[in-house]
Amino acid sequence: GGSFNPNKTNDFDRTTPDDNTIRVRAVVSVDARSQTEYGTLRSYIAGGFQSTNDARGEIYAPRAFVQLGGFTWGLAQSFYDFFSFPAYSNQFRIVGSDTGGAGDAVAAYTAKFGNGLSATISIEDPTIRRTTIVGAGGYISGPYFPDLVANLRVDQAWGSAQIMGGLHQVAAQYYGATPGTGHPDDTFGVAVGAGLQINLPMLGKGDSIAVEAS
Repeated sequence: GGSFNPNKTNDFDRTTPDDNTIRVRAVVSVDARSQTEYGTLRSYIAGGFQSTNDARGEIYAPRAFVQLGGFTWGLAQSFYDFFSFPAYSNQFRIVGSDTGGAGDAVAAYTAKFGNGLSATISIEDPTIRRTTIVGAGGYISGPYFPDLVANLRVDQAWGSAQIMGGLHQVAAQYYGATPGTGHPDDTFGVAVGAGLQINLPMLGKGDSIAVEAS
């Protein structure tokens, strides 16, 4: 069996009897910006330490990136993401694509066209979206290529909207009884999505309603 917490499994045994996750976390963020001939140079980091049950002194760093002239390098949020589920619940994030909680390694370029319209193309770490393939003793050994992500976005006073797409390689290791045999063909998966968020200041400061589909 397992605990009710969907992030913990097989907890009701004599070696790991915890049925609760208890976490203490301390985080400090630093946002440094300076003007250069290529535009604003921004360095941002958010990190600290956390303790989860018996694991003490874990390093927690959800953000660490540099931005300059439309480029973004480092640990940021995936440019496929639109609505931030971790802002409300880390359990509810399974219904959408969101790396907002822990971040993802990206190398991206964003072009701004004015009036809040922008477009981004990004190369991203695929492991955060990797799922184990189990069968005949075979487990995933790829992907070998990074995810390719692109979006078209608008941000204005009324809210924001975005359409996005992603390309992800699927690759498995050999699963045959004889080493070097039984390898399925690699393939690529495609994701497309769209999101809309409308600000509702008439209800309360910061209120909004959003919808997203992939």
